[in-house]
Amino acid sequence: MTKPGNLANAGDVFLIPVDSSRGYPGVVVAERNASLYVLVYDQTLPLHSSGNASSWNFTVDPLFAALTFDARFYHGDWKIIGQTTPEPDRFLPAFSYGSPEPGGARVSNFTGTTSRSASPAEMQTISPEIYRIPMLLERALRAHAGLDPWYPVFDEIRYTKTPTSAELFGS
Repeated sequence: MTKPGNLANAGDVFLIPVDSSRGYPGVVVAERNASLYVLVYDQTLPLHSSGNASSWNFTVDPLFAALTFDARFYHGDWKIIGQTTPEPDRFLPAFSYGSPEPGGARVSNFTGTTSRSASPAEMQTISPEIYRIPMLLERALRAHAGLDPWYPVFDEIRYTKTPTSAELFGS
């Protein structure tokens, strides 16, 4: 599953627990420096699930998406339960940065290796690169499950279809 030195890798399927018996499945879409781009899906599985791909439904849009860190994999809080094809062309976002004055707004591919000037419309639809702590995903899932209160910050990690890195810069 994971390689020595890495806690999670692209294609890993994992569970984020929301209570003592169930969790929401997620997929690591890509690794980027010391971070991971993950998707979490709106379905629950028993915490003892392992490698049963027939119980995963990754054909629908995910519930949450975030650029986060692998800290929750370290002690097995987020247990890797299998592998899947991560679909980077479908899900990896492009990022915006800079200021809106002429020539200051930019858009880059997911890896940050290619960028270009951004249109005003792109600055409105393409999010900046923001790293989220893993606990935010856990809290958002607990709120989604009705176990904890919902906070507006959780809306910021809801998956929204935006221009992808592949759409703007090619695969």
